[in-house]
Amino acid sequence: MRPRKRTKSIEARLDEVARLKFETPTYRELEQETGLSESYLRGLISEKIRKLAELSNQCMDTSGA
Repeated sequence: MRPRKRTKSIEARLDEVARLKFETPTYRELEQETGLSESYLRGLISEKIRKLAELSNQCMDTSGA
């Protein structure tokens, strides 16, 4: 597959993703900030991501019906 041209909108989206990744704390930083263990935080965040994915899938299912 040939790479797409990097339009202004693509560059803006890439900048947005890079900013989010840069600003997202590591689990170690969250552990220091919250006092909760890394492994516990991983489980909590994974659960929240699953819920968001389920909500997103439900929205796509209802909009496509």
